[in-house]
Amino acid sequence: MDNLDDSWRKDFEPGLVSVIIPTYNRAPVVTEAIRSALAQSWPRIEVIVVDDGSTDGTASDLARISGITVIQQPNHGVGAARNAGLRIARGEHIASLDSDDVWHADFLSTLLAVMREHECPVGIAARARTIAGETCVVRDTPIERMFVTGDKSPVFLNARELRMITIASVLSTNPGVIFHRSVVEPWHTHVRTIDEPGQHARVIFRHAPSAVFVPTPLWEMAPRGQDEVSLASRNDRFDLGWRLSDALDAVENEARPQLSRAERSAFARKRADWLVGDTAFPLSLQGCALSSLRAYTHALLIDLRPTRAFQLIAGAVRSLRVRLGTAEKNRLP
Repeated sequence: MDNLDDSWRKDFEPGLVSVIIPTYNRAPVVTEAIRSALAQSWPRIEVIVVDDGSTDGTASDLARISGITVIQQPNHGVGAARNAGLRIARGEHIASLDSDDVWHADFLSTLLAVMREHECPVGIAARARTIAGETCVVRDTPIERMFVTGDKSPVFLNARELRMITIASVLSTNPGVIFHRSVVEPWHTHVRTIDEPGQHARVIFRHAPSAVFVPTPLWEMAPRGQDEVSLASRNDRFDLGWRLSDALDAVENEARPQLSRAERSAFARKRADWLVGDTAFPLSLQGCALSSLRAYTHALLIDLRPTRAFQLIAGAVRSLRVRLGTAEKNRLP
């Protein structure tokens, strides 16, 4: 995990928002994300774009955009890219926008206004997705399922409520959250995507902040299937569950004195869920029996519940069926 000297928190420009945009081989979409940041109605922003070793012409595209600061670095993954931007950020508030997502023009102004009204160091906004020309509100996370309803009023969340939500899932994906500089924590450098769980948990456990959630969608995420990742080391798709599980394990070990037994169990379930959903299950669909069983077994050791044993057995059967089906197909003339 990447750490920052805490003296960094004290040196900032009041009222300034630092927008960090990590990118890797997203030349077709990153300029749209940047322009959505530059078009914010909030008057004081700095936009920091971290090119994480792109090889697709991203650098030349960025050179043609004025009003941004660009950091070029070898490919280290999205967590390291965000931290590179964090090191030079001068804003009182920090916001991280993914390079394939876009903010509505009033994203910052709306969130910062309600954060100021409720005296919260964390602001969270609902999101939308457009697929085949149809825009719909996304309700994937617990906070979205609880509060994205007919009521459009901002929702205040005290430290205890925020802690419960964070242990169960994430606050939101990175583009939907603004942090006051005083509570920002660095991102894990060994997670290439979905890097929010560990970072958000560190923020909550270390600082116990309150937050405000705006249920009206203020940003739009990439259509499913178009969300590319910033690769680093052996970051293949099936490795994601292992990395997320390791990241959450590091946070749990760090925060263990603060966690109740029930919270540790919840964290174990969360780690096992990531491992099953993002590694074991997709590997079983590919017929990768040994790798799949290794991940299922590790999930069972983390979270000793009957559900995990059933998942392991189902995964083994699934892998076997895929392998037998592939073998049968290969024998056909």
